[in-house]
Amino acid sequence: MLPNFLVAVVVVIFFALLAKLTRSLFKRLMKRITDNVSLTSLMGSVLYLTVLALGAFIA
Repeated sequence: MLPNFLVAVVVVIFFALLAKLTRSLFKRLMKRITDNVSLTSLMGSVLYLTVLALGAFIA
């Protein structure tokens, strides 16, 4: 039981870091495309939550 829990924690931590990296790269890319800061922030947050939810689902 404990090893499965530890694997799940590692997977969630990995996806949390991946979500932060993805959001950062997405925001940098969107700065080149548009000047709308609120749209960039909203879409970055949606992308972050999507990657995080995927990680929680996999874990």
